[in-house]
Amino acid sequence: MNIADPHHRSQPITPTNYTTDAVQALLCIPSELPYDDWFKIMASAKSAGIPFEEVDLWCSTASNYKSKDVQSTWNSIKDGSGITQGTLFYIAKQHGYQCTGEVDYDVIALQRQQAQQRQVQANKEKQYSQRKAAIRSEKILNNCFITTEHEYLTKKRVKPRINVWVNNKGFLVIPVMDLQGGIHGLQFISPEGDKNFLKGSETHGHFYQIWSRSKPSKAIVICEGYATGVTLASHYMSDCSVVVAFNANNLLPVAKRIRAAFPDDLIIIAGDNDRKSGTGQAAAKAASDAVLGSYSIPLFLPHEEGSDFNDRWCLDNPECRHDT
Repeated sequence: MNIADPHHRSQPITPTNYTTDAVQALLCIPSELPYDDWFKIMASAKSAGIPFEEVDLWCSTASNYKSKDVQSTWNSIKDGSGITQGTLFYIAKQHGYQCTGEVDYDVIALQRQQAQQRQVQANKEKQYSQRKAAIRSEKILNNCFITTEHEYLTKKRVKPRINVWVNNKGFLVIPVMDLQGGIHGLQFISPEGDKNFLKGSETHGHFYQIWSRSKPSKAIVICEGYATGVTLASHYMSDCSVVVAFNANNLLPVAKRIRAAFPDDLIIIAGDNDRKSGTGQAAAKAASDAVLGSYSIPLFLPHEEGSDFNDRWCLDNPECRHDT
């Protein structure tokens, strides 16, 4: 048929119309793999030019499939990673692949259907856990006492302008909230600085806002940690609204949510300086780029220890050091 013939568009698409040898090799490999092996398959599939949609479908047959993990891993794989399509075919042959063009698509379809059913069930369980966490969070906060003092804050040499919650175990309690003030979970911070979330807390796109400025705010500043947020609100950006995203991975979801609510406001991402991994810097840049904002990273000399704006402020203000 002439490729210009418009009727070719209505032809039924069969697997042989689009499936390459690389896709066939991929489908021969079980998706239940240790992370290192799974990553090699992802990188080699990308090198072979397999579309993400095909790779995502293959990943979906695993019992621990998470679409956002697949997407983030795929995005992180750059050209020239050193893993070529040869790795894909080598591993596929270990699982019986032969370049015959034959693939049991009925088996693949069944595996995908089962994976989708597992994902639906996992989503239901996650939603139930999140609802329980929200209810528990309200009860826990109601049983906390209110104060402006806490050992962790003393060590960080910050004092919030508003009261904080402390539970009966002496842990600082930070609510995980949305734009409407709804609570979706809690972060606990021990006097020593150990952090964990209440089981079931939904942190993605949620945050804690520190009200420390007079209206209107000059900008909305988004950072990772609570102590960093208090430091920014008290010493660096007291004329701004400060939002605590809790971790680097949540900077982007929070920034997008804030931008959707405040389309005209200046957004600044105050990232951490993770000198070994570069995680904080990369996350801050990605978040600022996504919302057409800007980002700021604290700088440290080679001999200085620290990663965030609280560390920077403590180093710059030794007269306020707390040594007990």
